[in-house]
Amino acid sequence: MSKGQGKQRQKAKRQAKKLAERRRSSVSPLKRLAEARGEAECWMSGDFDLNGQTQIFAWKQGAGLTGVACFLVDRGVVGLKDAWTRLRIDRSEFLDMVDGCKRRGIPMHRVSLDEVRRWVAGGLRWAQDNGMRLPKDWPKTVSLIGGVGDWASADVSQFVKEFAGHPEDLRQRLVGQPVDDYLKRTDVAFVFNEDAPYMDQRTGEYSNSPDALGFDDDDELDELDEDELGSIAADVPAEELNAMADRFTPAALALTAETIDWLKARGETPTTGVFEAWRSVMLAAMISKQAMPDADEKDVADFGFELLRDMSARIEKSAFAEYDRAVGQVLAHLETDSMMMQKAVLKHGLAGGADELPDAAASGPG
Repeated sequence: MSKGQGKQRQKAKRQAKKLAERRRSSVSPLKRLAEARGEAECWMSGDFDLNGQTQIFAWKQGAGLTGVACFLVDRGVVGLKDAWTRLRIDRSEFLDMVDGCKRRGIPMHRVSLDEVRRWVAGGLRWAQDNGMRLPKDWPKTVSLIGGVGDWASADVSQFVKEFAGHPEDLRQRLVGQPVDDYLKRTDVAFVFNEDAPYMDQRTGEYSNSPDALGFDDDDELDELDEDELGSIAADVPAEELNAMADRFTPAALALTAETIDWLKARGETPTTGVFEAWRSVMLAAMISKQAMPDADEKDVADFGFELLRDMSARIEKSAFAEYDRAVGQVLAHLETDSMMMQKAVLKHGLAGGADELPDAAASGPG
């Protein structure tokens, strides 16, 4: 190995270590709020036996952040039926949500945080004991109420062996057992209703109802927090990511030439993946900027790094080592001029159209 190659490998290792440390030190807003001091303000709907389920809202403020954790607990075998969080909710908005339930005839009352934890823990245990799928993001949601302890031994005395709802809901919630076999159980009472609302477990969308938790369509429940955004790149097919990256080809070609000249001037050998690295960095910057328009620069940068990691799945294994080294070289070059990408896009445009890139390439993911 030549002296120049040794230096290049050391440089790549330092860059990789720097990126890894940055990712480790990155803490999502939800986690910061969950770990902040202060107790949540909790509200819960009443008459669990009569209504067959209860809605629970827990609002918390801390570390300069606000957010609400929402739970839907079913008294039947479904147990914990839904769990999700929404950040950037001030107290007046939270109380409007509670009042909205009251206006719909759903009685709400203040409860202690311990009571919320007992109900959620019971719902978790009852669902698992009866072979039901748990809500996808329940660990994140319960983190906002400080966890629920040893829920496997929670009190389930107020739950019953019944399923009341849409048959499709039962089919999608069952884990490890065909619905036909489950229907043979004599210890469970089944009351099916084709008009009952249910959540598609694949999409998270409710059918037969705007929202099972009783919110208006215009409550902007489709807003994503940073943790939810983290799966965007992983969920987009590789061919779609490649098509999006293709739009940056003119600017990426120009930036590649600049990076190669910059590296050579420093006595470093450019890797063969510089062009693809530039396209990935620009695509990550675009998605992170558009997905988090109101977030601060550090949060956008941290999310951009997560996107870069997810996007690496579209790179052929045989080319990954060179690509990974190239990303480090590109990010190092970008540190010399944070406006580099924006200048390249403005000068060379986007492939397939001359429409403006909405601040997407103003800065990189780091």
